[in-house]
Amino acid sequence: MDEFALSIHVRSTDPKAVAEALREMHRLLEYEPAEGDIEMQELFTPRPRRQGIRISKARDGWVSVLVSGGAICANILARALSKWLETEVVEIERAGDDFCAFLLIDNGEIVDQYRLAPGEEADLDEDDMWPDAEDEGGELPFPGLLGVHPDLEQLQTDAMALMTPKIQRIFERVSEGTATPADDRALEQWVAEHIDELTELLMAPVHSAIPEIKWVEEVLGVPVDEDDEPEFEDGDMEDEEVEDEDGDDEYVIDIQDFLGLNDYLSYLEPLLASGVDLVDVDELLTRESIAPHELLPAFLHMVGIPPVYAELDYPAALDLPGRELADAGIEFVEHLKFELSDEE
Repeated sequence: MDEFALSIHVRSTDPKAVAEALREMHRLLEYEPAEGDIEMQELFTPRPRRQGIRISKARDGWVSVLVSGGAICANILARALSKWLETEVVEIERAGDDFCAFLLIDNGEIVDQYRLAPGEEADLDEDDMWPDAEDEGGELPFPGLLGVHPDLEQLQTDAMALMTPKIQRIFERVSEGTATPADDRALEQWVAEHIDELTELLMAPVHSAIPEIKWVEEVLGVPVDEDDEPEFEDGDMEDEEVEDEDGDDEYVIDIQDFLGLNDYLSYLEPLLASGVDLVDVDELLTRESIAPHELLPAFLHMVGIPPVYAELDYPAALDLPGRELADAGIEFVEHLKFELSDEE
């Protein structure tokens, strides 16, 4: 299994219709059929050079989709599938115990989102982590984890280029596990002083991808605008910082914050598995102290999606034997592979 999870779940009993929609989308995006292995790469683009997609057999009213292109690609494809097939779609994302999220999309329109990021992320100013929409001429896919399998090696190389030789040596000792407490403090101070430059390094691939993101959204008919995002009700808090029993901070963005206390459940009610009570869903999603690896499988179970998807992405599923997938309630019936038609 994987510490990362990324998947799309289509409210449908027809995997062939889902596959045909994805084939047509990729044709419009100038792809052609491909052969060979597909790796997850170019994760900050909606249109990687090569794309792999696995489609499951329908189970309990859901067809599940794994894509190799990363969270930006999955976000756009999820909205497009929902619009093209005129149905509900749930997209889920998870990065270990650092983050989990899901989107609920109805006929191409985002009607719900949930994000849970426990621990030190409470100290981050999220507004500073994203490009200014006016500066970039548009908005990013939403929410989009963006951190699934980042290119840490390149990020480290670029970050070290900002460092003085002394800080580089300290960083190397920290990486090797031989740093002293004084080294740790010195590196922490340097990071705090250069947080703007480091954030720009992290976001640079996203900045450069924005024109292509907008083009892909236009081609597939799902451009992001203000009407696509859930509205806040007056008096609702966008985020909340709470403290668990151990005194650790947690950062929770709750579905209620977007749709109000009663409205969000109305979207989920038709999707719930047999025997699941709305009260149980409400209790789960408003719980103040819960880890992503606990919340996500519990939520998936409540909507009738195999909980194992809380640990699955495209490469992880390829590594699992069919028997193990079958035991978890999953059978993949299509494996689509594409490459851009201008590839030599």
